[in-house]
Amino acid sequence: MEKKALDFIVIGAQKAGTTALYKYLAAHPGIYLPLVKETNFFSDDENYRKGGEFLFSEHYRNAAPSKKWGDVSPSYMAGGFAAPVEEIARRIFVHAPGVKLIAALRHPVERAYSHYKMSVRRGWEKRSFAEAVREQMSRRGEALERPTETNSYLAWGEYGRILEIYGEKFDRDTLFVTTAEALASDPGRIVKQIFAFIGVDPEFTPPNLGKRYHVGGKERRLSWLPNDVDKISFLPWKIRLAYRKLPLSWRMSARFWLEIWNTKPSRQDSGGLPALDPALREDLVRYFSADVGRLGELGIETGWEEWQASRAPLT
Repeated sequence: MEKKALDFIVIGAQKAGTTALYKYLAAHPGIYLPLVKETNFFSDDENYRKGGEFLFSEHYRNAAPSKKWGDVSPSYMAGGFAAPVEEIARRIFVHAPGVKLIAALRHPVERAYSHYKMSVRRGWEKRSFAEAVREQMSRRGEALERPTETNSYLAWGEYGRILEIYGEKFDRDTLFVTTAEALASDPGRIVKQIFAFIGVDPEFTPPNLGKRYHVGGKERRLSWLPNDVDKISFLPWKIRLAYRKLPLSWRMSARFWLEIWNTKPSRQDSGGLPALDPALREDLVRYFSADVGRLGELGIETGWEEWQASRAPLT
């Protein structure tokens, strides 16, 4: 390891296909990604205080300098670990002013509902989706003191606001934007564009192209199994002790993939929850209308049908 600079960062968004994108990118022979999908270095105050040496010694010590080094951390469009998005963007610019940024956006109403289902599955959310989002709609325009998994169903889908913040630090041509819908429907085309943007062979086809990862659901396969290996009580104490001595990146990766495995994919798009009430969906579409308009002002077209025609935002 010699060069200590990131070439690209997938900044988000949460619940927008970044796990699949991580797997596709990791398959490219010209790209190096850490074992753990989300380093969260720039969004986690505790990690960031350890400095850039920690980032590279912890996650890139085996990286060949000839490869393009990347990071896939959706928290960079969300904040919430303590640092707001404004501070995350500033930190990235200070450490890697020439980095290329990649954002994958998902229809904000669908993203919000997927986010909600994850919170229910993890036992963090007891309200109905309608109760949760109507309460958040009533706070429109208020800055969240601390974004969390359950108070940010709408805020983390305000992509126009978030990308404008990055636009204050980075030139528009350093940002590649796609959608989860495009990645799912035409992964070959999107991945080829991203490879070219990063600067690696765009003709390489990942062997896992088109495979779905982290399929959502509200239930776990084994309801009694914790998502952290260290909390699995029936494991011998020597195994748990050895686990605690593993590098942080290995433990973070183990927790992430254990949760994915232990999520029971739903056979229904709703994840086993009631379908969205049409009136609520319409209110949410109107809620996001102004923000989707901000994306248009940034030259970002999403193709989301609800916003093809002009709609007045909620007041």
